[in-house]
Amino acid sequence: MIMKISSISLFIIAVQKEIKNLSSKVDIHSLKTMINNKIRFCFKLMIKIDDIFEEIYPSQINLKSFEEKESLNPRIWNEDGSLKAIIRKRLYEIAKDFIDNIDEMDIHIEDVLLVGSIAGYNWSKYSDIDCHIVVDYDALKEYASKEILQRTFDQTKDAWNKKHNLLLYGYPVELYVQDVRSGNESDGIYSIKYGKWVKFPKGGNELQ
Repeated sequence: MIMKISSISLFIIAVQKEIKNLSSKVDIHSLKTMINNKIRFCFKLMIKIDDIFEEIYPSQINLKSFEEKESLNPRIWNEDGSLKAIIRKRLYEIAKDFIDNIDEMDIHIEDVLLVGSIAGYNWSKYSDIDCHIVVDYDALKEYASKEILQRTFDQTKDAWNKKHNLLLYGYPVELYVQDVRSGNESDGIYSIKYGKWVKFPKGGNELQ
């Protein structure tokens, strides 16, 4: 059975607390019903639970993967806490290629931020590589309003992510465009453009 990592990531997050309270002998039909309701209510994902559960049972879901780690992901980060050079270079190339393919707008990349669980100690095999491309929306006001710009970027992002389906070391790369004035609630924030931490994550054996 083939399943996209991004789908199972959302699936695991939605049901991990419920599954912790279930025994390994839980009725699979009841579990499927519970998860269907959870997904429709919380995430509204357009996926078929029957397909997911064709070969997956509660005992196969490794919840320990979501426990806080003592260190950052060693496949992504160096021991000193810096992003590995080959990954930093590739992610910036991906962000630049994305922006360069947006027609009729001269867009300057203020920064590219690595955020989410992969930039913290709660990373797992289900993590995505979340890259936020930071753009000054005010500098683009000659083209459209902020609302239209955001809608355009979101639509372009959805189409681009679907078309390219990029993976780095097995982790899906997800792009998002944000205004330079927007905040970010991620526990860890790393500047790919400038090669330094904007916000170092708490937890683990902290390096800074």
